[in-house]
Amino acid sequence: MSELNLKDRNFDRLFEKSSPEQISDNVFTLVGKDFTVVTAGKEDHYNSMIGSGGGFGLLFMKPTTWCILRADRYTLEIIQKEQTYTLSYFPNEYKEKMLFLGSESGRHSRKMKEVEPELCTA
Repeated sequence: MSELNLKDRNFDRLFEKSSPEQISDNVFTLVGKDFTVVTAGKEDHYNSMIGSGGGFGLLFMKPTTWCILRADRYTLEIIQKEQTYTLSYFPNEYKEKMLFLGSESGRHSRKMKEVEPELCTA
């Protein structure tokens, strides 16, 4: 996956729709070894969390992704409201930054505002 200078990108451009054919990475590495981050929401209200399960495939001949989330997750509430989510994959070198996303809920904190500067320097 290509390197991004996040400081030069606004929220709407950080997450771009891609077709399954554009994924050239090994999907078993992405889902099994890299850190999966699930993000939902819009520029003014969004949340990210570490994902621990999921995958890619075809469902009734339609490209599909899935992720397993506990029912009490704040990100799940946003997904249900917005009816969309983004899956991002980060290699082990981003471990500490990604683990911060799983350190507390965004429901009662400003977690995303705290992590943005960290991610923008990645």
